[in-house]
Amino acid sequence: ELQVFADHRDEWEQRFSELYVVSHGPHFVRLCRDKAATMTALEALDIGVPRTYYSPNSAKSANDFVSWPLIGKPVDGSSSIGIKDIASQADFEQAVASNRLMIQEKVVGDEFTVNAYVGKDSEIKAIIPHRRVATRGGEVEKGIVEVLEGIEEITARLVSAHMDIRGP
Repeated sequence: ELQVFADHRDEWEQRFSELYVVSHGPHFVRLCRDKAATMTALEALDIGVPRTYYSPNSAKSANDFVSWPLIGKPVDGSSSIGIKDIASQADFEQAVASNRLMIQEKVVGDEFTVNAYVGKDSEIKAIIPHRRVATRGGEVEKGIVEVLEGIEEITARLVSAHMDIRGP
């Protein structure tokens, strides 16, 4: 439903002047639903991302240059559905044969999620980073709020990139 709200946000607000739809713009929601486009956008903003191969063919040609482990993700997936751990050449060949997965180097360590709120005026109102302690279905079930060096600057870069970010 996020895309529906984004697609109609401006129309609904013009039609009903008292209504404020807390939604990002349609381009940003589409970007967030496409993992490959998200990686490309983050790279363009000089925000570090894991080495990513956006198609099985590019991953096949680069196979000799990557190190294990890898991870395969559906470009349009969510909730950790369809993610494949790739720990061997056989796993790799099976993953790229599906033709639906992008392949990334697997980054090991603490995983953080950043909750932020951007006002209608495009100003950041709050930034709350937290370390994921437990997840269920790809969503944070338990987290611990922690200060994360540099996160304010990264968040500001995203917001200032004119992607029509508004709300949570």
